[in-house]
Amino acid sequence: PPECIDHGITMVKETLKCNVKALPPPDTFFWHIQPTDEDVQHLTTGSAILPLTQITGTLSRSLDTSCEAGNGIASQEKPCRRTFSFELLRPPQPQQCDLAYEYEEFQMRCIPVENATYYEVSVWRMSTSNASLMLERRGSMGYGMSQALAQGEGVPWLVRGPLGNLRAEDEVGASACNRYGCSGSLLLRPTDILLNSAAVPWWK
Repeated sequence: PPECIDHGITMVKETLKCNVKALPPPDTFFWHIQPTDEDVQHLTTGSAILPLTQITGTLSRSLDTSCEAGNGIASQEKPCRRTFSFELLRPPQPQQCDLAYEYEEFQMRCIPVENATYYEVSVWRMSTSNASLMLERRGSMGYGMSQALAQGEGVPWLVRGPLGNLRAEDEVGASACNRYGCSGSLLLRPTDILLNSAAVPWWK
């Protein structure tokens, strides 16, 4: 009967492979896939390859997998099993970001990174009770801004996220995300010059 070899199940980029030896070679593979906190999915393939795109649900945490092969003569007695996490498939942390005050609001602006499909921005504020940073709010970042593009200004390939009001002790984070989760946050703190540029002039 078919038997597991080479760690049973391996993952290369965004593809799972069921590594089984048998004579004659297997022609049917039965997969049992369970993302964290979701139902088991039962899939059948005619080859040892299963693209992650065929799996429904979220893959931002971990994935329990098992596979069994058949060759028309014998069925596999002991399935191959493995649990995967997806840190390596997440985008890298943004590295080139700045804070700006444009169009009467604070913004985080970042140069996009590889493998990201969306971006998140977060504002962290110092707690008055225990002097630690607490999440104040979280939002999404988008490409360009309608105002900036309409006025022919700005760089549309920057991703931007509005921040609301900022204080001197706040920290602002930007993360790059995709189906497999988000990167760590690049944290920036507003400068006095930036905060002063947003202050209402004394004559108003």
